[in-house]
Amino acid sequence: KKFLEDRRFSSHYKEGVFSCDDLIHLLEELLVFARLWNEEGPETWFMPSVLRHISASDMEKRCSSAGAQVVDFPDGGPQSGVFCSLMSHVLSPENHSPYSWKLHLSSQEPSCLYRDCIKFEVPKYPGSVTFVDRYEYFEVHMFTSKTWEKELWGHVRKAVFGGIETVVDTLGYSNNKPQPAIVCPRTHTDRPHPAFIKDKEWICTSNSEVYGDLTTKYLWIQTPCEPSQTSSASVTTGDATTAEQRTHDESSVESSTAATSIPSASDAPLPAPPTPETKPLGINDLFTVCSELVGVAHKWKKVGLALRLDPNFLNRINAKQNDVEDNLSDVLEEWLKKSYDTESFGDPSWKLLVDAVAHPVGGKDRALAMEIAAKYNVPPPQ
Repeated sequence: KKFLEDRRFSSHYKEGVFSCDDLIHLLEELLVFARLWNEEGPETWFMPSVLRHISASDMEKRCSSAGAQVVDFPDGGPQSGVFCSLMSHVLSPENHSPYSWKLHLSSQEPSCLYRDCIKFEVPKYPGSVTFVDRYEYFEVHMFTSKTWEKELWGHVRKAVFGGIETVVDTLGYSNNKPQPAIVCPRTHTDRPHPAFIKDKEWICTSNSEVYGDLTTKYLWIQTPCEPSQTSSASVTTGDATTAEQRTHDESSVESSTAATSIPSASDAPLPAPPTPETKPLGINDLFTVCSELVGVAHKWKKVGLALRLDPNFLNRINAKQNDVEDNLSDVLEEWLKKSYDTESFGDPSWKLLVDAVAHPVGGKDRALAMEIAAKYNVPPPQ
């Protein structure tokens, strides 16, 4: 509003095209921000897209992938803006049905307000709900008591999948239909990824391995049910409107994960993962990579140069004046997106990272490079 009313700028705009109220209404319709009702003070707005990204260390403290429900996008991952627009949608009071959502703002703990990790309260229920953007899919972490977990998950699922339908329609996307899933419990944990249910069998999205009918014993996604139905749960697949009722063992449900129990490693053999030297890294590895390179975070720009990123991109990061860990995260995210000459230097891998950490023009930390090389079983730095 101040920008539009400032005389230095106002003369450059055609009078009568947009009033300040028109622009606010437009941004609300586009789900760019959420208007927060404040009975005692001025109106306030929440804009997720301008928040800072969460650091790898904070992510590890706040959210483990184990036990998380997943919103998977089988057609290629959520498109740009879907996560932030979804956060605005669920928070906007006019979109509440039937209960309101609020940001989790506690005086006893730091607020979890990040571009890719936001914690909410649903005041009718005890506990909290945290959404995480893993770039290729979303995670939903629910923390509540067993008394409320079935009803809360049903409400959360309705808000999330109904919200995404509204968001992709508003943004004009036609191929972003989500499906419920879970973080795959039986594949290599260096790179979390979803597993989904099809024809009563859980299937890994990474290697298409079928894990059989685990739903009755271990993993299920719940819909709301009456108190008399507490011995059953529904499993929903894709965009289907029907659900198959299944019995489950209440003792297998941990109250802190609200509806997901992960089988132990002894239940079935782990698939043999590719060797770290040959396994390409992707955007899902961002948090792992950041945590390994935190020792050279203060040399983020040199590491970026050693990874062959565009110097102009590094200068733009430098202009933001963020802390060094955020800058390193931005550099590694860009690198994992293959924003460099992959034909000449190869796809992102631990070997390339090890060489960049040790390189005299890069991290110049041979000891750390040797440590990473040993941990991930790749050749020592050149």
